[in-house]
Amino acid sequence: MSTAIPTVPSDKLKLAALWGIALLPLVAAWSMYFGQWAVPDGRINKGTLISPAFTLDAVLDTDSEAALWPRQADGRRTWLIVLYSAGTCDEACQREAWAMRQVNTALGKDQDRVSRRFVGDSVPMAGAVPPTLTLSPAQHEALRAALARAGIVLQPMDRLIIDPHGNAVLYYPAGQSPEDTLQDLRRLLKLSKIG
Repeated sequence: MSTAIPTVPSDKLKLAALWGIALLPLVAAWSMYFGQWAVPDGRINKGTLISPAFTLDAVLDTDSEAALWPRQADGRRTWLIVLYSAGTCDEACQREAWAMRQVNTALGKDQDRVSRRFVGDSVPMAGAVPPTLTLSPAQHEALRAALARAGIVLQPMDRLIIDPHGNAVLYYPAGQSPEDTLQDLRRLLKLSKIG
C-alpha cells in the first residue's frame, strides 16, 4: 500500500501569496494607526510653528499698513521676515540683519516675494538694517502676550515669518541658523499661492 503525501496545488499557493502581499500593507497601516507604532512625527520645518495663530496687524493694532506691508509689483502683500529687538541695534543686531539680507538674496527669483522688517522700540542706525516699525510699550506687550499663548518667550534677535495675510507662521530663536529660515521660506514660497 502506498501512502501519498497530500500536496497543495501550486495555484492555491500562488493565490494565497497574492492575498498576503495585498493584505500586508493594510495590516501594517492598521497597526501603525491604531497602535501608534512607528508613526513619523511629520515635521519638516526648522522653525517653531506658531499655534494658536495670530495676525500681526491685530496684535500691533497698526494703521500704518504701508510701513509694515510692502507690496509686490502686482499689488499683493509680501511675506515678511521680522527681526525683533528690544533695544538699539548693536553689533549682534547688525550681523543678524546682514544674515536676513543674505537669506532674502539667496531666494533668487522669489526674493521679491519676501521683505524684511526690523521691529523694536527704537530706530536703529540708518541704512544698517531693514525698514523699522517702532513699537510702543503696549504693542511690545501685546506681541509678547500673543507669542506666550503659543508657548514662546520673545527675546531680542528672534525672527518671525509672517505670511501675506498677516499671520505669524514660524518662530526662530536668536542664534538659530539663518539657513533654517532660508529652507523654510523656500518651502513656503514653493507651496504658497498667496504673496
